[in-house]
Amino acid sequence: MKKRYLIIIVLVLLPVFIFIPYGSRNTYYQTPNNGFGQFVFWGWIKQQAIVRTATDSRLESMALHSRKPFYRAMAFEKLADKRNPKCQEILIAELTDTGKFETQWLDLIYETDVITYDMILVEDDSLLFTKEQRHHIDSVIVFKPGLDHLDRGPSATRLYGMEGVYERVRELCLQGDSNLLPAIAEYKQPADIPLVTKALLNDEQYEPTINALAAIMKWRDEAYAPALEELCDQSLEMGRLGWYGLRLYFAIVMGYDNEWAYHLIDDWFENWGKESNTAPQILYEAYYGGKEIVRFLPLVEKYGKEPFNWEQNRDYIRKLLN
Repeated sequence: MKKRYLIIIVLVLLPVFIFIPYGSRNTYYQTPNNGFGQFVFWGWIKQQAIVRTATDSRLESMALHSRKPFYRAMAFEKLADKRNPKCQEILIAELTDTGKFETQWLDLIYETDVITYDMILVEDDSLLFTKEQRHHIDSVIVFKPGLDHLDRGPSATRLYGMEGVYERVRELCLQGDSNLLPAIAEYKQPADIPLVTKALLNDEQYEPTINALAAIMKWRDEAYAPALEELCDQSLEMGRLGWYGLRLYFAIVMGYDNEWAYHLIDDWFENWGKESNTAPQILYEAYYGGKEIVRFLPLVEKYGKEPFNWEQNRDYIRKLLN
């Protein structure tokens, strides 16, 4: 009898050693385990079973009405994979869905929300919607009130030149949506220079400064030179702009291709940058990933340093800077 009970106990406890009930109950598992072993998440098994067996109508209902945010995101992703004709309708309905959940890829866990997850899928899949469907979705995103939580930049850029778009984008920029600065830069209106400059020189938030740099990268007007110099005077240390921001800054300044730009970079390295472990690598990337303007080659040879895995990342950096 004792032996029988022992066998039953072992059979009950065995799954504990085979599967890991890891993570929160609001986690969307992208992989079966955390990458450190063969133990499988119970959640992954359950989620796979649901999406593989659910009918399209069931997935449509889950995407709109499930109480758990990660189920709504998971259902939309599966419908997108299947090219379900209701994807456009569901996406528009979910534009206000900011329900948060965790997503896990191996040991990487990060928090997101339903519409952010959906929009990343949509931006990465150029074949999901027709040109007409994409235009309709972009119009809703740009013009519908109450969508300040979205990055409306890609939609506004795709709608460039269409009636009423510039006025709407400018209105949103004045309201503080810095994500739209690169989109408004496409129009190159002198009246918008103060908008970009104000965001560039704000000393409280990272994103407006980065978005302003992205705008100037598209619209390198001489009027930005004083603000770029002031930003340099304030601080270009890594903690302020980060690797990406400093790379953008160097690429922008070199794009002016004049003596002012040359001395601005040279003076910065003399006063601060040469003490940095990372700035020489960033300068190298900005030069060889950008237009390789010969005027600045002496500075790269003097201060620059080829970063680790440069050949591996070169095409990605060139795409960012060109």
